[in-house]
Amino acid sequence: MTYINKIIFILLFVGGFQLYVLSQCVDDTNYWENSWVSCETRSNPNPLRGNSYWINYQFSQPEAITDIHFWNANKTGESATGAKDIIIDYSIDGVNWINEGFYTLPQANESNNYEGVTLANLNGQFVQKILVTIQNNHNNTNCVSLAEVKFGIDENACYEGLDACGVCYGPGVTKWYLDADNDRQGNPDINLLACNQPLGYTSNGNDPCDDLAFGWSEISTIFNSNGCTGCHGGGAAGGLDLRTYEAAMLGGSKCGTNIFTADNLVRIITETGYEGCTSPIAGQSMNDRVGGNIDAEELAMIQAWVNTGAAQNCSSNKVTLFADCDFSGISAAFTEGIYPFSDFTAQFPNDQLSSITIPKGYRVTLYQHDFSGIAIELTADDNCLVDNRFSNITSSIKIEAISEAEICDNVFVDLNNRPIFIYRQASEYINSNGFIEPGADIIYRAGSFLEFNIGFEVKQGAQFEALIEQCNQ
Repeated sequence: MTYINKIIFILLFVGGFQLYVLSQCVDDTNYWENSWVSCETRSNPNPLRGNSYWINYQFSQPEAITDIHFWNANKTGESATGAKDIIIDYSIDGVNWINEGFYTLPQANESNNYEGVTLANLNGQFVQKILVTIQNNHNNTNCVSLAEVKFGIDENACYEGLDACGVCYGPGVTKWYLDADNDRQGNPDINLLACNQPLGYTSNGNDPCDDLAFGWSEISTIFNSNGCTGCHGGGAAGGLDLRTYEAAMLGGSKCGTNIFTADNLVRIITETGYEGCTSPIAGQSMNDRVGGNIDAEELAMIQAWVNTGAAQNCSSNKVTLFADCDFSGISAAFTEGIYPFSDFTAQFPNDQLSSITIPKGYRVTLYQHDFSGIAIELTADDNCLVDNRFSNITSSIKIEAISEAEICDNVFVDLNNRPIFIYRQASEYINSNGFIEPGADIIYRAGSFLEFNIGFEVKQGAQFEALIEQCNQ
């Protein structure tokens, strides 16, 4: 708690005129030459107090009030006019009044060391106004007097400004990004919201290769910064050109494209006379030729890149789920596998999936319940499952690798060019006369063909929105 020294505005009525009178609060001043004096009652701001003597203290902003300290009239020969029985009310909203208590203020001793008295404590309650009503004085005359009132204010209190983490006017929860490779750069696609930094997460999402599936941009940086493209550029004797991804993928005259399999590339960099290809590679190792600059960490990156297919663009084989549409909100990444309810909900909230990213070559089946109920198959990203009527109902999933032909068999788009996938045979909703039954949700299997005879009609209440298109993978 702190006491503050400041000018206090005292609102009162004298002779029918509303006045603002300044009364200075100074900690070391105990003897007052002048005090506030009122000899006429007026209508009190609190209707319960009727006509009375009163002082209304109004703060420029809501303040967390602690102690209220009073100095009564202390001038020689005038202390008996000092306030005696008082009522303290306060207002939170500036309109309605709450009674704090009834008090008796002792008569001042008219000495130079008069210290006043603390009568009340609001315990940090935020208020806009404090009303002091004076019922009488110490000599029962018609005039009442008061020298000074000081309010303690809790400067650490927070007025309607606590964020979700309990910090006064704080930023709220922070988005943290998974840092699987511990390089302080996070995966932009896998994040969560939390007040404090979770273990294994970082504050930025600058690492799209966080799962160590590096791309050519990271690997080419290693070759360029270590001088490798000088020996392995255009017209290199061994035929290996490391200046571009397309040129590098052709391999050299010794290993050809096998240079990007197993540990061939790393061993060519580090071993003299490497013999793992069709014939020994004469001369020094690549590292020796460029001064041995590719270090162990960079070699590990190169090997990790080769192990994940030596892709041009860093990509993950993980399916990422998001709680909100447009790939936002709580997220979690899943690798290929089967995830019943217990395994699924251990990583992602039940019934909260709204969008999903799927790497090419994978099929994801979402289930309403634990591998039961309605299901939907996806083989491409979907930024909002609301369109497929499958938002916030997923309780288990299956992720499996599929061939390009299978992808083509399962993909088609709706009229808004969004991927739509089969979860029930359309024939269940078409009667024997070829009519679509009212109220049915129709989702067709990609690649299926439905011929409508002359006279086909869509009954009232039905919706027919899907458009099957040829798969152009």
